[in-house]
Amino acid sequence: MAITCHYDVVEWLAPDWVLDMAGGTCSWRRLRRPRLDIEIYRCGREAWGMFARHHYLTAGLNPAARCYLATWNERPAAFCATLPLIGRRRHRRISRIVTLPNYQGVGIGTHVMEAVAEIHREEGCRASVTASHPALVEHCRRSPRWRCTSVKKTGGRAVGKRIGRYRTSRGRAVVSFEYVGE
Repeated sequence: MAITCHYDVVEWLAPDWVLDMAGGTCSWRRLRRPRLDIEIYRCGREAWGMFARHHYLTAGLNPAARCYLATWNERPAAFCATLPLIGRRRHRRISRIVTLPNYQGVGIGTHVMEAVAEIHREEGCRASVTASHPALVEHCRRSPRWRCTSVKKTGGRAVGKRIGRYRTSRGRAVVSFEYVGE
């Protein structure tokens, strides 16, 4: 259920019912979401600045991150960063995926994540993501493009030395997926 006084979002929300208080009408309908024409560009680390405060864990970004910016109508909408997976050749992990609040809820983040994973697959690399965000986990679980590789109800365990400022998922339930494509 959503309540808004803005008519321009009705098409995006695709509601089953619309109660229009101004017109005094109630109607049942099922709108199809419009096609998302998202442009994805490789970008520098400086783009992270407008997304950092919206990341649910930390505002940090690894210096080795390969960064991607997604725009909709030439406006920044989402950011994705990948890192080499420690101990695995030709394998990258999605370390950051952030969609700005005004663009959340319409599938931009998962679209960008899959596009970046596909870029890496075309380069001959495997791509994976480990997440605790319920919407991201549910998307990957339902999608034929992702294969679940690990479920850790209490997160990762601390083993050996820490490598730099790398943080584990200890204490946080996480699910890992590998991108398998179409």
